[in-house]
Amino acid sequence: MILHIVHDDKFADMAYRAFENARPGANEFVVLGREKPLKYIRTAPIRFVNFLQLHTGAFAKTLKEYDLVVLHWLDGDKIRLLRQADKSVKFVWIGWGADYYDLICRTEELLKPLTLNEVKGSGREREHISGRIKKVLKSILGREKDRKSVMSRINFFSAPLYEDYRMIKECYPGFTPVYVPWNYGSLEDDLVRGFEGASASGNDILVGNSATATNNHFDIFEAVKRLDLKGRKIICPLNYGDADYGKRVIARGEELFPGEFIPIREHMQLPDYLKTLTSCSIAVMGHIRQQAGGNIIMLLHLGTKVFLDPRNPWYAFFKNEGAAIFSLDELEREAGSRLGGEQVEHNRAILRKHWGREAIRRKTVDLIAVVSGDGGSK
Repeated sequence: MILHIVHDDKFADMAYRAFENARPGANEFVVLGREKPLKYIRTAPIRFVNFLQLHTGAFAKTLKEYDLVVLHWLDGDKIRLLRQADKSVKFVWIGWGADYYDLICRTEELLKPLTLNEVKGSGREREHISGRIKKVLKSILGREKDRKSVMSRINFFSAPLYEDYRMIKECYPGFTPVYVPWNYGSLEDDLVRGFEGASASGNDILVGNSATATNNHFDIFEAVKRLDLKGRKIICPLNYGDADYGKRVIARGEELFPGEFIPIREHMQLPDYLKTLTSCSIAVMGHIRQQAGGNIIMLLHLGTKVFLDPRNPWYAFFKNEGAAIFSLDELEREAGSRLGGEQVEHNRAILRKHWGREAIRRKTVDLIAVVSGDGGSK
């Protein structure tokens, strides 16, 4: 049996479908905390483990019953389990980005000058610079020697990009798990479902993917301001992340682009969000770290011209794959034209290679085989 420890997030359903397809009836999903109505999980059957079971170590003792334990996002409660569990338990950590990027760099290094100044000038520097990353770390890491001890309990690690794994190992010698590639969601079932043949037909501009400072909105706004904006809306997703930071992004966006700035503040169902993306001929992402992968994949499939910071690992990944993707340095020169039909189809072929339904099935089967010691597909 495989135990998955998740929290109430849409990604749990994606994991449930993928692992059940690969190993039917062999997956159990657990949420740590008191039982309550689930907001995002729809299909994964969830068992709740209360804090008494967690803090007394009673739940940790049961982990030996499973062939492997998959930690989806590493937070404080999952760190507690790592400390409590028997050494024989095999752990797989599927990282999301914000739960490991502190091992690569300080969060301040991910902010560009204007955004960093805005964050510092808010009077709540620690809260906004850190965001979710330091909140997680405060609860999970403790002393340095405890961090090393905990990290040594991870047997296998997966991240959206191998480059993230390489950077963690380079910056943090105590990180020694085996890398296993895996991704949440497939094109057909999740990322572009119902929009497989759709194309971006509008002329609007998408900026960022969330109300987090690592989007570097304030710097990107200045770059977008230099473009020909006649008849173009600035679409800015701000429906999750830091609400206070999002308010300041909205204030600046409305100041710079009066009447043309469209913030997305409320949660949107995927079809509605994809429909919004079809109105965008270009997307400008200011992240320095790996972030917004789902958005980038959806946008490339729709034929949107995507601009990334060249330091963002997604940029190198897609460039190495031969995708038609652009750096922020090319924004002024390239923002006025669209991708050609051959470029769009080439990008879609790359996406199918990595995120198609069959690709995700193969990755899941291989992950289970590698962790179980059975090797994987060739």
